[in-house]
Amino acid sequence: VAGLFRGVLEPRAEVPEEIRKDNDEFAFIMKLMGETKDRPEKIRDRFNSEVRKRREKFTKLQQKDREGFNNEERKSREAFLKKLKEDREDFVDDKPTPDDRKEFFSEQETKRREYFADQSDKRRDFESQMRERQTTFDAYIRETTSEFNSEHRAYGERFRQWEKEKKEFDQSKSKHEKEQREQRAAAREAGQGQQGQVGG
Repeated sequence: VAGLFRGVLEPRAEVPEEIRKDNDEFAFIMKLMGETKDRPEKIRDRFNSEVRKRREKFTKLQQKDREGFNNEERKSREAFLKKLKEDREDFVDDKPTPDDRKEFFSEQETKRREYFADQSDKRRDFESQMRERQTTFDAYIRETTSEFNSEHRAYGERFRQWEKEKKEFDQSKSKHEKEQREQRAAAREAGQGQQGQVGG
């Protein structure tokens, strides 16, 4: 059975493997900040988009497991009640004595109480697992986001410094190229002036 619980309640809740195995994308996003290339806003947008995908995927997995549990619970209840009904009909067909009837229905009532008490315990265990899994997932997202924010702040500072240095470099380069053009133009003018003097 696909889903978080694989058809049984696990002893403790963990972030589903379906979610954790996607960590390559988070690792790639963190790697992007190893190079001063993309704007910080672009990297944050990509990270936020990935977090949204994780949340949507987790919610779907939770819903799928809840639907699976509810279906199994319903099937079990229907089968149990059907069996009680069949047992009653078979018993009544045998025309039991009043004492036998009293004992039979008392036993049926005991079975019913025990069954629904057991079902109630299973439901509580399931809901507890679901809450714990949600708590674990939320903590996982918080930790990942905190790590990202820390790296992103440092990256933002590096990027701004890189932009500043690049701007200064571009301005210096532009100034240098302008000076070279002016020097070449002056040299050409000087050369033309000398040729004019010789010709005169």
